[in-house]
Amino acid sequence: MQRPPYERRRYKRLRLPCPITLYDSQGKALVASKTIDVSDGGAFLQVPLEALPGCGTKVSVALSLPRTTENTYMLEEVDTNAVVVRHQPMKDETLAGIGVEFQPPRDLMLEV
Repeated sequence: MQRPPYERRRYKRLRLPCPITLYDSQGKALVASKTIDVSDGGAFLQVPLEALPGCGTKVSVALSLPRTTENTYMLEEVDTNAVVVRHQPMKDETLAGIGVEFQPPRDLMLEV
């Protein structure tokens, strides 16, 4: 019997496209995009290559999470700090995927 692969992630990811903007330490917008997935520990998004922040770059993050009830739909704004922890090539060669790690992790109340 084969063992399932070991999952190193502490937080479960949710495939959730939501608006996200990364800012530098002076508050200047570096890039606006949508998440591919998000968790309490961070997010993965794609950005144009010319706007690619380097690994290790500290950023401020503005994330808009969808919230719904039976009668409403809204976007909840979440602001936090993060560090760019990885880059990943994408199928579209003009884009790159980046992973950001929230510092500290946030309880985003995601249903995973």
